[in-house]
Amino acid sequence: MIFANTIQLDKVILKPIIVLAFLLTVFSYKGFSNNATQKIDSLIQLSKTDISDSARLYCYLDISYFYQPIDTLKMWEYYNKTVDLATQVNRLGMISSAQMDIGNWYYYNGKIDAAEEWYLKAIRQCHAVDDLQLELLIWLNIAELETTRNNYEKHVAIVDSCLKLAIDNNIPDVEMPCYGLYGLNYWRMGEYDKAMEYSFKSLKMAEDLGWTGKVLQLHNNIGLIYRDREEYDKALKHLKMSMQTNYFIDPETYHHIGRIYMKQGKEDLAVIYLDSAMDLSIERDDFDLQSGVHNSMAELDMELKKNEDAINNLQHALRIIDSSDQKEYLGRVYLSLSKAFSLKDKNDSAILYGNLAIERASKFDEKETLSKAYLGISKVYQRSGDFENALIYIEKYNAIKNIILNEKRLKNISLVEIKYETAKKDLEIERSRQSLKVLQVEKQDLWLSLIHI
Repeated sequence: MIFANTIQLDKVILKPIIVLAFLLTVFSYKGFSNNATQKIDSLIQLSKTDISDSARLYCYLDISYFYQPIDTLKMWEYYNKTVDLATQVNRLGMISSAQMDIGNWYYYNGKIDAAEEWYLKAIRQCHAVDDLQLELLIWLNIAELETTRNNYEKHVAIVDSCLKLAIDNNIPDVEMPCYGLYGLNYWRMGEYDKAMEYSFKSLKMAEDLGWTGKVLQLHNNIGLIYRDREEYDKALKHLKMSMQTNYFIDPETYHHIGRIYMKQGKEDLAVIYLDSAMDLSIERDDFDLQSGVHNSMAELDMELKKNEDAINNLQHALRIIDSSDQKEYLGRVYLSLSKAFSLKDKNDSAILYGNLAIERASKFDEKETLSKAYLGISKVYQRSGDFENALIYIEKYNAIKNIILNEKRLKNISLVEIKYETAKKDLEIERSRQSLKVLQVEKQDLWLSLIHI
């Protein structure tokens, strides 16, 4: 089994490597259920009754999981109870599940080194008890988080390796999320047809396997692909399907739906969903989302010509950003402030925030924000009669737009190569399936021949 062309996956599993981990197979903490305390109480009461050791283990594991966002000390207490009981009754496979949960908790809290350590512990434990399915699922989590390091080659190599092992060993529970990750990869590259193909393939398998959480996640992914294709009605259908659960709803989904209604000109519906996103983001201390929703509300305010309300929303977003380390929306907030002040004919403020947007966008290579800022400042100068500066900024705008167009042209060329590699990958998958079928037939023939001896 070749991993990244040079490394064997089964050898990599046995030794530490620098990786991250992200639990794709359970629900995100951002959308944690409001009734976690009630679930904990019920599980604690159940664990004290006359149930089997296996059932008690699952109670302890779930209690530890539910405590993660609300009581760290209790989380560790029940993690240790899980490990102790698993060791006592020789259910060592449960230890890797507990370690995986802890790794996910560390990751969500931004402690990447600790997350890496615990996921590697879980992988080694899986390997020790010969739990290939869980081992591969953890590798898929690692693969997805390799994208946060922009290490796409390693990401793809891990997913390809896991898919081959899943097919060879007939593990559909691993095969299914592999296709989902292929869908995400093609979505990131803007290859929406392939993104849809693999996402729907994964969705069908998830439904057949009864993975309710994964079904919801895939509906969310498909909705976002439709959104980027500007097929808004289909996007809304799938995003709303992803919300059909009593367990949790990710507030970001409300945000996505609110922005789609904005694009459709349905302001009343947009307000309802943006307000819901804001309420949940405040409840869950998600400062990044709070600033993003304020920015979206400001965009809606400007559409409704409520420019003073827009400025208030944007200044609130800036205060949130300044008080936290979540800076994702900073460039867009500066850009929106520039636009809002421009609409109020406050040219100095419009230019000030436009240049702040340029500074931020230049630092992080956000070309679309950069181009919009150049164009906006040029219009401000033109309106005030300063045609010399207007020309300077429009030339900068044209230069960055040419770069964007050239990048799109090069991307289209690379997509031709991607389609070739995809066709080759699909052929390899089919060959693996056929080889497995031939092997199964040979085993069946051998079994029949032995019966007739």
